[in-house]
Amino acid sequence: MLLKTLKKTGLIFCCATLMCSCSIFDSQKDLPVGKRISIIEKSQPLNAKAGNLNIEIPSMSFSNNWSQTGGNSVHIMQNLSGNNNMKKVWEANFGKGENKRNLLLAQPIIIGDYVYAQDVEATVSAFEIASGKKVWKTKIKPENKNISDNGLNGVGLASDGQSIFALTGFGSIVSLDKLNGQQLWRIETKTPLRTAPTVCNNKLIIQTLDNKLIILSTKDGSQINKYDISSEDTVLAGGATPACSVENDIIVAGFSNGYIESFNLSIGYPLWTASIINNKRGNSSTNINAIKASPIIDEELVYAIGNNDMLVALDYRSGETVWSQEIGSTNTPWLAGNYLYVVTNNNELIALDKYTGEVMFNTFILQDYTLEERTDIYLSGPIMVNNKLLITSSNGVVYIVSASNGIIEHTIDTKNNLPYAPISANDTVIFVNSDADIIAYR
Repeated sequence: MLLKTLKKTGLIFCCATLMCSCSIFDSQKDLPVGKRISIIEKSQPLNAKAGNLNIEIPSMSFSNNWSQTGGNSVHIMQNLSGNNNMKKVWEANFGKGENKRNLLLAQPIIIGDYVYAQDVEATVSAFEIASGKKVWKTKIKPENKNISDNGLNGVGLASDGQSIFALTGFGSIVSLDKLNGQQLWRIETKTPLRTAPTVCNNKLIIQTLDNKLIILSTKDGSQINKYDISSEDTVLAGGATPACSVENDIIVAGFSNGYIESFNLSIGYPLWTASIINNKRGNSSTNINAIKASPIIDEELVYAIGNNDMLVALDYRSGETVWSQEIGSTNTPWLAGNYLYVVTNNNELIALDKYTGEVMFNTFILQDYTLEERTDIYLSGPIMVNNKLLITSSNGVVYIVSASNGIIEHTIDTKNNLPYAPISANDTVIFVNSDADIIAYR
């Protein structure tokens, strides 16, 4: 049972003493000792709204980009246009898939007419979204025999519309031309990286395995700011991708120690710190406080959820808690209209009012499986396409759920292992299986 739990949560045990610094990141800012904000006292009971329910869904919108993890820098894509009766249109392989030593962590991105993907050996490939035809492939793993090939190689991608930024677990940050894959610049940090980058306002925001936040120029990779956050010895594979709002002039990042940190985007000054650690209950996945789900910035609120059973809405100016719920997840919530949708650690899909935290509906997804069978299955998502919520399971089933009332309308069996949630743009939904195949539905 323990081995199953470790596999399901994707745990990585690391020691901070093994982390090494890099000469290009010498300058670093000490975070001020500020007020730690407690949010436990304000949690509400998890009861769904009674009576018939018909949540109002925003109108569908067309997007030709899914430029980074979460779709964009604030991690809000609303209700994407698509086909109600999705059919598989093509499949293509982009390299080496998962094995016992390497996890497939990097989600693809979509820029216009092309899909970009990164395999476990950090190779980046580009495909035509219409046909699946491979356009180019670039190997970015450094030719260094001293680098251990022991996992976390392909970490994630992001784009500013012109360049593709690719990160590797062994510390490389590479900028590639989106049209031909040619390397534009490269930096070796010698510090393990843990999650995909965020692109915002000509800045590349990067989080390291040992909880450093690094801000680089997208033009040439030169360092703008660096922050050192207290780290944890035990973390989850992958991590939360920072959120960034140009309108609010703010960066918000979640870390493996269970804290949310906020920074001014323009001048880089630290603003506030908030804990989303629930000390009232233990978590079934070894009580790890890590924040793996990416935060969301919407209007005047920041939404964040931790592995250890705490979902919060925070005021973006002060970090003060507006509402909280005892809900845990490693999945980034999906915000559409006035509602927040969360796939929890308990295999539930929960819809909440984004202003109050009131639970609108609560749907158990794996209802057709026994308790023993569920221990080998994990869920990812949701994303919203054509008024429906798409949730993937590690055993290959895609659940199509009404965003209005939480009813599971139908399922698609892809007959593939699906390690993470799909992405969508250009009226196309992209799935990835553990063998590093892109599977396009339209």
